[in-house]
Amino acid sequence: MLRGILEKTPDLRMETAELLKAVNASISRQDVLDSVANSLEYLSEQLTGSRNLSGMFSQLAARVRESRGSLEFEELKPQVQQALKELEESVLYTPQAARVIPNILYNMSRYQDNDAFLQEALMNLLIHVNDREEKAHIRELVKEYIAGFREPERQMNRSRIMDTLAKIIAKQDRETPMNSLNGEKIEKIITSLLSSPCNYTPLLHFVIPVDYQGMKAFSELWIDPKDEGRNGEPGSREGGHVHVLITFDVPGVGQMEAEFMMAGKELGFHLYCPESYIGIFESLVPEFRNIMEEHGYRASGIEVERMDHVRSLMEVFKNLPFKRTGVDVKI
Repeated sequence: MLRGILEKTPDLRMETAELLKAVNASISRQDVLDSVANSLEYLSEQLTGSRNLSGMFSQLAARVRESRGSLEFEELKPQVQQALKELEESVLYTPQAARVIPNILYNMSRYQDNDAFLQEALMNLLIHVNDREEKAHIRELVKEYIAGFREPERQMNRSRIMDTLAKIIAKQDRETPMNSLNGEKIEKIITSLLSSPCNYTPLLHFVIPVDYQGMKAFSELWIDPKDEGRNGEPGSREGGHVHVLITFDVPGVGQMEAEFMMAGKELGFHLYCPESYIGIFESLVPEFRNIMEEHGYRASGIEVERMDHVRSLMEVFKNLPFKRTGVDVKI
């Protein structure tokens, strides 16, 4: 329906995008609540060393998940923010918690319970439609589409999908050395991933557990295949710009970040590591350069620096806030 309107009137791209965002906000309300609640539950489980903090986050998670309407959720927001502040000031504050907190704050900001936003977006599109029957048809389609996401059958299907995914990963978990994850934790991980309103962040994301020669590590890989480069301009060379961030959490060593900037066949490499390891990695720079050349790349720059804090995705991918203004279309 919307494609047909755009084919007839290409100038309505902005109005169409606003309507899609309004519809998505309307059908994603519970997803936002679930995502925030899942993150709070995760913090509660990580804070078992403090009964007060763990209990507080557990109670907040339950209240957020069961909240009805924007007024109730708005009352909970300051309480969640105060709890997060107490955590940041606690000795139990960890790098893992530091990663979760920005997501909680971002997800809370995405909650939209104002139906006037949807009505306004719909009216801004309909004023450009002259046929009265077509206007009524568009209204009815939008109404049916939103209602479809709230049907009990769809919720049951979502539950069955979650159960199936959890069983598949749990089976794989039992057959591999990754025995630290149980089925309940796996299901919460999947729920958080699927319900997060950030699931349309325009970055490729991979979680990589590593077990190499007795050394276990946890790694995350973020890729922007359409990066705009350091100067904010699309790459003109063959292959364009690709921006990669790899984070490592190695027990006994600490956290490290490896950042790659690829422009055509030129590759820049920036490594952030604990200060005591800077000398070791600097001595490996010639070897890093040789590895790049063996794979057909020219090293445009290799730097090793002390890692003094865990950088957010916003700090690494400078244009991410602008790219996040895209539309999440649910299929």
